[in-house]
Amino acid sequence: MWQTHGVSEHEVSETAAAPGETPEPDLGRAAAADAEPDSIEAARWGLVKASAVVFIASAATLVLELVAGRLMAPSIGVNLYSWTSIIGVVLLGIALGNYAGGRLADTRASETLLGTIFVAGALAALLVLGIVDPAVHLVLGWNLPAAAQNLLATLFTFFLPSLILGMVTPITIRLTVRDLGGVGGVVGKIYAWSTAGSILGTFLTGFVLVATFGTRAIVFGVAITLFVIGAYVGRVHRYLWRMVGLIAVVIGGSVLLLNTGAFKPPCDYESQYYCISWDNRGPGRVPDPTVRRLILDGMVHSYNSDDPLKLGYGYERVYADVVQQITRLERAPKSLFIGGGGYTFPRWMQVMYPDGRSDVLEIDPEVFRVAYQDLGIDPALNIHTYTVDARLFFDRNVPEGEYDIVFGDAFHNFSVPYHLTTLEFNRLVVRALRPGGIYVMNLIDRFPDANFLAAYVRTAREAFAHVYVLTDNFMSDTSLRTTFVVLSSDEPVNFEALYTPIALELGRSVEFHVLADDRVAELVGRDDFLLTDDYVPVDNLLAPLITSRTTSQAGG
Repeated sequence: MWQTHGVSEHEVSETAAAPGETPEPDLGRAAAADAEPDSIEAARWGLVKASAVVFIASAATLVLELVAGRLMAPSIGVNLYSWTSIIGVVLLGIALGNYAGGRLADTRASETLLGTIFVAGALAALLVLGIVDPAVHLVLGWNLPAAAQNLLATLFTFFLPSLILGMVTPITIRLTVRDLGGVGGVVGKIYAWSTAGSILGTFLTGFVLVATFGTRAIVFGVAITLFVIGAYVGRVHRYLWRMVGLIAVVIGGSVLLLNTGAFKPPCDYESQYYCISWDNRGPGRVPDPTVRRLILDGMVHSYNSDDPLKLGYGYERVYADVVQQITRLERAPKSLFIGGGGYTFPRWMQVMYPDGRSDVLEIDPEVFRVAYQDLGIDPALNIHTYTVDARLFFDRNVPEGEYDIVFGDAFHNFSVPYHLTTLEFNRLVVRALRPGGIYVMNLIDRFPDANFLAAYVRTAREAFAHVYVLTDNFMSDTSLRTTFVVLSSDEPVNFEALYTPIALELGRSVEFHVLADDRVAELVGRDDFLLTDDYVPVDNLLAPLITSRTTSQAGG
């Protein structure tokens, strides 16, 4: 036991000599005095063990918390609601675990109990692998607001391990504290080591583990670590039947999870940003060996055809029609793409304009690697990739009057990098464009509500003299969702003049429709706030659309 006990006052009084009797030497007290240095050393060793135990438990909790976001991203995406739910549920589990652990500590604190809690935490971690996908899909089938769906999915999956691991600290403190005189110092040190474990778990997961091992391997590693600590703390090695039982549980649980495919990630590659897959399926999931479909976090992001001029998405065809006519006298346009994805449109630009240049800002180096390795992007094309966040690129490179066209394609379905929507960012784009240059970007919203679209257009109008809203079809007030193209420029665009060249030169009608000025005015006039670095509630604006998960999933 980590707790050491001295001789009580009651025991001392019983050993005292009666009146008139000659006191006899107290051999027990002498032995205790002789052993005092050993007792001090034992207490110190107890504090070391206690600190190590809470350090590991807290590190495991934070590892699971960060991995939770990656595990659920393929189904619910990554947004403010998902991370709010994860952080809140884990904190709730820790708080209730602290309370329950404190009650247990007062009545039955022991190394055996502590070891049992670690083993239970390991089993709960393994359970996460088996239930995360069914739990998330179950909740998404309920007609609930997006915030409630995220909260319930996280609660079903990650509350139990957080609760169990939250019991560790109070029980460890009870086993370590020798007397009330030193309780402050002991508790302070234990909580300091617990916090240090949380810090290490956070940095280790974000900077190393996810990119090196993948999420499911990390969860399994956490479970095995907790099993080992539980066996050591509970002194399982002293009892053969306990050791055999524990090993049987580990092996049996692992085999069961292997057979159910719990260890297999739902993608081909895991990066620090996405769960990445690709296959040979065209629109409608029809097998097509000439098409390579890129899937990020469970959402289709792009279609790459063997024909580099074939574009799968309507918004890409809108891009193509607008770009062809606006740049028809420019033989070598210089383009900047905010987001690379499957590199479908950068490839189109370079095949159409081989003397031009395309700079691509793709934050995930793994997406860049997959595009060139698996999706058929020709390395000979004049495409230059910067693996950096777009905001950092603008801040560090400060491009000024450098680009003819800037394409915004970093919005991934409902996952929107909000710092790329603000007035401050739009002004950076303005500075990067040459006179007469255009900024075209796509976003998803639902008309006629379109709260996010309205806020974005209102914001863009503060940076650009002219802002237009385009779609690849006629707008219907009953549309569940639409991919809009927002075109911004310092010069007006005569769309009527664009239609005739397309009809004459390409022999077809235009691929885009411009939202009428009165409808745009009605849209943006409902409110007056702008998206700024200090106020950018993108997830809240998209909440009605995020809840409509019955719509098809498509990216950019």
